[in-house]
Amino acid sequence: MSRTTYDGTGTGSDGDDVLANISGHIDTFYDQSVLTLGSVAGTAQAVTASVTPAFDAGGLVAGMKFVIRWASAAAGATTLNIDSEGAVAVTDAEESAITADAFAANSWSLLHYDGMAFRIVGGAGALAGQTVNPDRQQFTSSGTWTKPSGYHADAVVLVRAWGGGGGGDGITSGAGGGGGEYAEYRFRYGDMASSVAVTVGTGGAADTDGSASSFGALLTVAGGKQGGGSTGGLGGGLGGGAGGGSATDGSDAGTIWAGGGGGGSDGGGTDGGDAVMGGGGGGGNSTGGNGGNSKFGGDGGDSGAPGVAPGGGGGRGAAGARGEVIVEVFQ
Repeated sequence: MSRTTYDGTGTGSDGDDVLANISGHIDTFYDQSVLTLGSVAGTAQAVTASVTPAFDAGGLVAGMKFVIRWASAAAGATTLNIDSEGAVAVTDAEESAITADAFAANSWSLLHYDGMAFRIVGGAGALAGQTVNPDRQQFTSSGTWTKPSGYHADAVVLVRAWGGGGGGDGITSGAGGGGGEYAEYRFRYGDMASSVAVTVGTGGAADTDGSASSFGALLTVAGGKQGGGSTGGLGGGLGGGAGGGSATDGSDAGTIWAGGGGGGSDGGGTDGGDAVMGGGGGGGNSTGGNGGNSKFGGDGGDSGAPGVAPGGGGGRGAAGARGEVIVEVFQ
């Protein structure tokens, strides 16, 4: 079909040619128009609908667009059958299969037929999960993270973890335990498995190291070390140094991620090392060393007192605090 316009100056064509040309243009406009679907029914995953005016002999044509008001909420992979033309897959704008919560009952979507599938390019479900609130799963003991549904493949999964704090030395004038390490990492939602094992590190009892926390094989953070003799426990990871002995306070964390070192045992009471993200170191000596402070993790325990969760090192003779894992999904 050629694209022509009438300007009143030419000899023109006969009536059949003119009508054929106009008919061809109408066909083109029809195939490129946005048509509203009616009689939307069927199950949440096998939707049927009708269109007015009805399809001609050409049926569905690539480039057609439709507006639909969903009769029920998405519940997983979805197909749409218009006027018995056959069930066609419905996808998001990036050709990913529809997931639960992609659109709600009575919400509207704009569909573009690309010759293979109906892509949702506007309205509810244009990007699967775009209206879903952030999902937050907090683990204070070991368990399993379950991947929430309804998020776009490029959504961000933020994992934050603290290792368990080390226990203080059990002797009367013992040293404090080191704070647990902290780490965080961002993952792509579409790359994540449907579930991931979560291990939350335990705080060490007196004379015992804190244990590591992990998010599957994707992220692991170290626990703090126990206080020993006159020497305070090392902070987790690249944390505080030896931190004890000769009336020496525990070393502050060597990086923002590490735990503080435990306070030593000699002298008049030695303080635990401070930390930013990791746990603070425990205080040493029976005469009253103070626990180290942490801005975002748990503080170390004072001499004789347990550490504070997450990841605080135990004071002299006391247990370190448990670790923690927090997993958040953001659209």
